[in-house]
Amino acid sequence: MQSPKKRSKNPNARKNLIKPAHKIDNSIFTFLERIPDEKTCRDWFENIRLQLNIGCPYCGHEKFTTFTVKKTGIKKYNCCKCRKPYALTQGTVFENTKLPFRKWIMAMYLHANSSKGISSYEMARLLGVTQKTAWMMMHKIRKMYKSYMYSLSFSGTVEVDETYTGDRTPVEEGKKRPSGFATQQASFFGMIQRDGEIFVQPLSDTKSETLEKIIDSLISDPSNTNIMSDQLAGYDNLHKKYKHGRVIHRKEWAKPGGIHTNNIEAFWSYTKRSIKGVYHKLSAKHLDLYGAEFSYLCSKRNSQSEDRVSDIMRLCIGQLTWKDLKEKLPIKLNSK
Repeated sequence: MQSPKKRSKNPNARKNLIKPAHKIDNSIFTFLERIPDEKTCRDWFENIRLQLNIGCPYCGHEKFTTFTVKKTGIKKYNCCKCRKPYALTQGTVFENTKLPFRKWIMAMYLHANSSKGISSYEMARLLGVTQKTAWMMMHKIRKMYKSYMYSLSFSGTVEVDETYTGDRTPVEEGKKRPSGFATQQASFFGMIQRDGEIFVQPLSDTKSETLEKIIDSLISDPSNTNIMSDQLAGYDNLHKKYKHGRVIHRKEWAKPGGIHTNNIEAFWSYTKRSIKGVYHKLSAKHLDLYGAEFSYLCSKRNSQSEDRVSDIMRLCIGQLTWKDLKEKLPIKLNSK
């Protein structure tokens, strides 16, 4: 009888193996240990900002000295060139915030780690703030998602598609139900790189000029890009610039050679479940922010909880005020 094989005693035998995701501690208890107090949260944010070499907001000079405000205990910076004091929150979504940074970081954690989003009422209950405050915080977080999404570029095998969501126009009995933009529903264009990131943008129409302009702005290497789409007429001219595979959904869902749009269709299914189950209805004026949320949550689905929060804080450039959101013009949902 053969003796069982002995395990290797080489300590480096499993060194290069990636730890399975289900064995990595992503629990909320571990994250709370990471942010025990307000000072730790501010230090985390400031370290990320300093790594980005953010200069003086007045003159752009990078050298500074630091001092602490006695009344608040908050660290501030003094530019060595123009001698003006500033905080690292200036020019970000956190400028002039009265909320503790610990609540901001917990809001980012809860929002970025929710599988299908989280409502403003639920966020308000968990953080101990008003619903109006939670709604504003979540839109600021979505603005950071949008900064990430518009930094993406695509190549390789890319799937494109469009979808409609929301309540349909009521139809009188005996009349045919309208389709497409005639339904007055909210519409999105989506692009997904297989095993990669996702881009989502509200649509004003599905004309060739509109769709091609979006696609051209996102493709980084046209010669090495294969675009997969359905039979929509707006994609008729893509074969002139890219390798283009099309599937006619009236006849089949896929063709040999990997020609299908199943990945982007699965993403639309996830998006609509999020809207119906959590948000119920989207405001037309904020479609771009909600689209950025769906894009980020799916693109970062395999990253760790703490990494997602760090990534969000790197994208906090640019202010967003209550007045900006309330006076934001609605996105046109059709071309008529």
